[in-house]
Amino acid sequence: MLEKAKYLEIHSKFYDYLLRTSFPPEGYLPYGTHEIPPGIANGPEWFIFASQAKELVHEILNSANQFYSQIIRLGAWAEVLEEYEGLERFNIVAEIIEPFASHIINSVYMIKGRMAFVTSILLHHTFCLFEQEWKDTDFKGNKFYFVQVYGQLKKYKEYTGSSDTSDKLHSCLDQIDDEAFREATKEFRGRFQHMIPPNIEVGLSGLVNRMESKDGKVSYGIGGQKPLSLKDVLPHLTTQHDRCVEAFKVFWELMQEMLEIWKQERPNI
Repeated sequence: MLEKAKYLEIHSKFYDYLLRTSFPPEGYLPYGTHEIPPGIANGPEWFIFASQAKELVHEILNSANQFYSQIIRLGAWAEVLEEYEGLERFNIVAEIIEPFASHIINSVYMIKGRMAFVTSILLHHTFCLFEQEWKDTDFKGNKFYFVQVYGQLKKYKEYTGSSDTSDKLHSCLDQIDDEAFREATKEFRGRFQHMIPPNIEVGLSGLVNRMESKDGKVSYGIGGQKPLSLKDVLPHLTTQHDRCVEAFKVFWELMQEMLEIWKQERPNI
């Protein structure tokens, strides 16, 4: 465990690096321009839709903006780590950096899931307006899968006839936590939640690996996997944040289209 004096020294250096780091404001999604306007429709269904939309949109904004701030902070920690070696470096990673970095890498899939869930439940409420066979009980929120929202986006396009917003959002969601990111992070998120992830910055992992070929044969590899380097991962996290921002912009386009449907189906006369 790090001694108090060393712990304070490390955080002081982190703070100094952070002060010298810029936080470009364009990286943040604004709140004021992403509000659900009141009174554009009527009825209890509208009240439920608008109330949920207001809360859930803010949750997505919070998640994306926190992710942006955390990436910048992780960059500052990467600079601090460069000043230490040996046991001190190991302790800094184990006690401070590894939990923080793990959370940030996992945040990519978390934001993707939240955006998909919010899209799904708001589309569900909208479908209930114009589809008599679509019942409120059809939404299985406790067993949500991406295939659910992808099917809803396809149905939405069929209903609108000409809107390509649903295709754009599907494509944007596919680019978050995509194959390139998973490869760059050595499948960290999947291994973190279901197996054993690679280490971060220090220590080999996976000294013995079980491998299955396409024809079903099993073999074992001996050697070990190098740890993830923060400076190698950071550019990929930045790219993923950019894609989250782009996905939200397309989601907001879809939101405007849904609001128009509510105006038509439940006019506030």
